Amino acid sequence: MPRSEDDWSDSEESLNERDEEGYTSVHLGVPSDQIEDESDLRDAYVSRIGGTPAFLGYPHPSLEISKCKICKDPAELLLEFLCNLEESPYERVLYVWGCSKGTCQKKEGVIRAWRYLRYDHKYAKKLKRKEQQKAKIQEPKEASRQKPTASNPFSASGGNPFSATTSPGFGFGDEIMGFARPSDTSKSNATGKDNEDKVDTESDTEDEGSDWSNEDKESRIENLSTQLQQSSLDPSIDWERQPQYIPLYLDTESEYLPPTTRPKQESQPVKEKTAGRSSGGDEWGKEVWENSQNIDDVFLHFTTRLGARAKQCLRYELGGTPLFYQEDPVYRSLHSTPAGTSVPITGAVFAVAAAVPRRTYNPEGSKMLPRCPTCSSARQFECQLTPNLINMLKKAKQSPNAEENQMEWGTCLVYTCAKNCCQDSNTSRNELQECWREETVLVQWED
Repeated sequence: MPRSEDDWSDSEESLNERDEEGYTSVHLGVPSDQIEDESDLRDAYVSRIGGTPAFLGYPHPSLEISKCKICKDPAELLLEFLCNLEESPYERVLYVWGCSKGTCQKKEGVIRAWRYLRYDHKYAKKLKRKEQQKAKIQEPKEASRQKPTASNPFSASGGNPFSATTSPGFGFGDEIMGFARPSDTSKSNATGKDNEDKVDTESDTEDEGSDWSNEDKESRIENLSTQLQQSSLDPSIDWERQPQYIPLYLDTESEYLPPTTRPKQESQPVKEKTAGRSSGGDEWGKEVWENSQNIDDVFLHFTTRLGARAKQCLRYELGGTPLFYQEDPVYRSLHSTPAGTSVPITGAVFAVAAAVPRRTYNPEGSKMLPRCPTCSSARQFECQLTPNLINMLKKAKQSPNAEENQMEWGTCLVYTCAKNCCQDSNTSRNELQECWREETVLVQWED
């Protein structure tokens, strides 16, 4: 049954609707130029497609994090990107590795994703100051609320419940991968907003002063010196010798969907034919079959949505809804289906159900999404890889694995710990200065 115009949203179950300007809450990762600068290749703040991984900390992690769970060989890096969370004191990088061997495809463990966290002392101080200053601003507000005062509901100073003091925007996650949406700042005459802006300005100003004290400078210089000495004495893991693709810069932009009007679908007359009575060269039941097929609308919408920005290799929306490739076990596991009426088939006549139950995105009920083994928190959707990434990955000449790329997936969905934990265990809950955590990747393979 065709959906009506009102029923056609961002995706069949999506929540990321277009705003008035046509932008959604999804950030897109698109390929750019080849990375040739050695300093950029070694800089973990430079998001990339392919190449070798760059790390914030030292020593470098073991090769085990990149090994395919099927063939046990190191896999190629597919993506690496910085994705700090605004209210977290940790620097945060996501790494995705994928084995390109044909014999490993369509098996669990061929695509692996890791989350790396490192505590940022400077940013942690800034967050603490902002909380303290916001608390001071809230104190007089709370006092004024408790004091009864007469007010004129029709006065100009009274609040207008219908006034647009705020505008819908991206809010949390605007600075993912260093990106902020190119739109005008919402205008507001609320005193609280002005005070918050003042808090941010004061915090930034203090960052330039107090955070860069002599003690901090000496500590940073000492740490840097130690790392340089270690790197000169011990080369750690030689990632340059591992299989790799030609490195490309990964640029980011906000997803834009131009306004479109879906063509109205006119119902076609259905001709019922009985077995053995085909005539005129027509195939038996052809019209009946073509009009009763359950076309995969999920795949149709997937290709249409990606067509708005064909170069995209990554879709990022922390806590959002993924764009599914097709109706497969992964799709069904992440959706709840209400009881509905099946489509009966009787002999040569196909009876089409009056209505098809609509599935609801429900990742909490999926058996494919285990909870975080460290903190027991649920996992939430963070990003997904799109098919164009496979097209952009070209083997580097120095790569020891010269085999042709044989990856066959339609999309890879990355789910991460909703708590963004960095603790040593579920029992002690001691916060660590840095950690590596493997996350869940659900792959929708090509049929």
